[in-house]
Amino acid sequence: MLQKTLKEPITFERFKEILQEDDKAHLINGKIIMETPASYRHEYIFAKLFSILRLYVTTMDLGIVLGSRTLVKIDRYNAFEPDLLFISNERKGIIKDYEIDGAPDVVVEIISRSSRREDRVEKFLGYEKIGVKEYWLIDSEKNIAEFYRLKQGKFEEVEVKDDKFQSLAIKGFWLNVGWLFDDKIKEAEILEKITGSLR
Repeated sequence: MLQKTLKEPITFERFKEILQEDDKAHLINGKIIMETPASYRHEYIFAKLFSILRLYVTTMDLGIVLGSRTLVKIDRYNAFEPDLLFISNERKGIIKDYEIDGAPDVVVEIISRSSRREDRVEKFLGYEKIGVKEYWLIDSEKNIAEFYRLKQGKFEEVEVKDDKFQSLAIKGFWLNVGWLFDDKIKEAEILEKITGSLR
């Protein structure tokens, strides 16, 4: 990640004015952090998970899944653009024209070499602070995934048994973690496995 040097600290409102529509950036403690270009592996996992989540959520009419250009406001000096997020139908009121003003139900960050610290520290604490129900961390280099669930205001890691993660924030949704890193299994097949188990 690259830091954009401007008079500090930058407020959320000023950040929105400075940011261009094509910029991928975060506001962390009043500093603008520009994202470096994503690796192929990062984008492959992003595309796969986005397809699965969006198809599932729309099929089940649960809410909306948005991608990496959506700005989530944390506070006056912090705002992040997560790789993926889910907002339930009941909470769509937090969606504004150019930001999410409140906690998404689920936030997903796909970790890359340049984002490792931010995803695990600043973003972790920020999403926890605003009350995100589930925070998923997918490591695109190590092929591992961690899932955190909000409990009494703090994220607690969810134990994944037999490589299967069951979401509580997205009704009925579960995932075999290995699917994310397996190039042979396709999105339609995964969706059929998930929805088929609900019949």
